[in-house]
Amino acid sequence: MSEEKAREKHPKGIFERDGIWYAELKFKGKRYRWSSKSPRKTDAKNLRDTMKRKLLDGTYRDGATRITLHDLREAMLADLHANGRKYEKRVEQCFTHLERLIGADTTADRIEDHLDSYVQKRLSEKVGDQEDEKNKRTTARATVNQELACLRRGFRLMVRRRRLAIIPHIELLAANNVRTRFPSEDEIGQVIAKLPEGLQGPIRFVALSGWRVGEALGLSWRGVDRKTGRIRLEASETKGRDVRTLPYGDDPRLKALIEERWAETEAFQREHGQLVPWVFWYESEGTALPYAEYSKTWARACEKAKVADFHVHDLRRAYARNAVRAGVDEKTIMRLAGWKTRSIFDRYSVRNDDDLSDGVKKLAQAAQDRKRSAERRKA
Repeated sequence: MSEEKAREKHPKGIFERDGIWYAELKFKGKRYRWSSKSPRKTDAKNLRDTMKRKLLDGTYRDGATRITLHDLREAMLADLHANGRKYEKRVEQCFTHLERLIGADTTADRIEDHLDSYVQKRLSEKVGDQEDEKNKRTTARATVNQELACLRRGFRLMVRRRRLAIIPHIELLAANNVRTRFPSEDEIGQVIAKLPEGLQGPIRFVALSGWRVGEALGLSWRGVDRKTGRIRLEASETKGRDVRTLPYGDDPRLKALIEERWAETEAFQREHGQLVPWVFWYESEGTALPYAEYSKTWARACEKAKVADFHVHDLRRAYARNAVRAGVDEKTIMRLAGWKTRSIFDRYSVRNDDDLSDGVKKLAQAAQDRKRSAERRKA
């Protein structure tokens, strides 16, 4: 039966072609057609009614029946690769969980229907060392938010490329995961002392500069100007995609650390005839290699030093507070350590009870000074 005759026989928006039933609607001057992928007429009727509701309430996404969750994943990875981003591994992990619980072949128009059950399943899953059941914990809400954010980003890319019309509503979980842990100078020194000798240098650098640990480990000699005592990170090397400069020569501790690394690098290059581009590296079987993994080593060092609840990233928080207490302008601190917005900086520069006590003491001292000054004027 021809398509025209099928429409004449079934004028209410359904027709048959090659044994498969289709639904068809005209809405705001545009004609839409969908395949029910079924030989049953009732399936086409149900499809027509469902699509009509979505068109009327504005939730229909053109092309959403052809794009799958796997397509969103590939779009995200392609965008990261094209823009030189460094988070392919994390995005892969996020979409692995999404595809495992939702289904890689789930189409974009059905993904939103699975989100509630996805969140419940993820929050109930145990994570941690497979061999250590005792210390396993449930998935953090922040982890689930990262995965939902990846999904939302994938939809945005498809809309930008005009393969989808709208982005579904993907609401992140309320997660109060702002850390307020401030390691003391003694704790920092104790943990660094328990690290392998080669890893002590980059962690000391992080503590003194406030940089992210990945930026320190990836630091290369081409960005270090030893004559002027400055380090320059290009936009492609920073998380915020902005150029950053660190005048390390003005801090004797940083200057001594960089000079120590340069001396060791020169000695290795002369002995092995191998060019070493990194500032922080380790030797393995006569070859210089960059650090790629530090988290497990850090955890072992904290355990040996008997320092609990201490993350590498806490060093940035300690740097922010120390810089504020030293009287450094907050804008300068943000530029040195790479915080782009005041709201993010405030999450690191958290005030504790000691800071509040210092503030009250300063106010009291200022009031006493004003009182003495007034008494001297009267006298």
